[in-house]
Amino acid sequence: MNLIYLIGAGRSGTTILSLLLGNSESVTSLGELHQLPEYMGLEGKCSCGQLLSSCPYWNSVYSSLHNQFCSNSYKEQARELESHRYVYKYFFEKNRALTNSEYCSANKALLSHLSNNNQFTIDSAKYIGRGLALNSIFQKNIQFVYLVRDPRGVVNSFGKSVQTSRSWLSATAYYFIVNFTTLLVCKTLLRNKYIKIRYEDLISSPERVLSEIADSLDLDLDQVKVKLAKGEGLTTGHVIGGNRLVQDNIVHFKSSESWWEKMPRWKQWSIWVLTLPLNIINRYKL
Repeated sequence: MNLIYLIGAGRSGTTILSLLLGNSESVTSLGELHQLPEYMGLEGKCSCGQLLSSCPYWNSVYSSLHNQFCSNSYKEQARELESHRYVYKYFFEKNRALTNSEYCSANKALLSHLSNNNQFTIDSAKYIGRGLALNSIFQKNIQFVYLVRDPRGVVNSFGKSVQTSRSWLSATAYYFIVNFTTLLVCKTLLRNKYIKIRYEDLISSPERVLSEIADSLDLDLDQVKVKLAKGEGLTTGHVIGGNRLVQDNIVHFKSSESWWEKMPRWKQWSIWVLTLPLNIINRYKL
């Protein structure tokens, strides 16, 4: 089993990237697995519309691992290991997740349970802490895709009345902190284990970006590129979490980005200046 972890700030396009990769026969996309305890505890629904206990893909996981993921000890360890404010601890103890036996054994059991003939499994949770915790556990069997998006696109997305919304200043601060930390973590703790992708490149030239990912991670994504070339829809499969996209059985890929038409020019300038160092690194211009 090899795990791909999608990392980065929210509203950066990890859901669509996960769907693209998950439409390859060599990849299984599971969604945002940090939400699994909540989905199991509240009997949440899979993207197929069925409860986890009834879903043909998740029902065996639900019956076998429900008690582990819903235990208080797992939840306490997950809060400690996945929290944003404790990411710094990994710089002093890279393999700290290994000392949390309940968290370690539950995630090992989950990935082992879901592994089949597919070459790769995707967790699109995005959280830096969870990514580093899983890196402690799976080590050589995990690779990362860091997805970054223009800060103005992220701020515009957070301004919509869907899921968790933020003011433009709050969203700008969030963007800078998360992406600065992610970049630092990738350059140090995860060096040689990640590939960085720009969301704008993904939506404007998906076949080229998929080829880059395929070469970097040793994936076969030809099937996905053929689907895109033919204009075929992407199947959502059986994922948990994610945005409204996964509520549809079939999603059609659209290469559009329109925040620059809707956002006032003063706000675009302000956001760009406040995130200037990252914009230079990621080549985002005014």
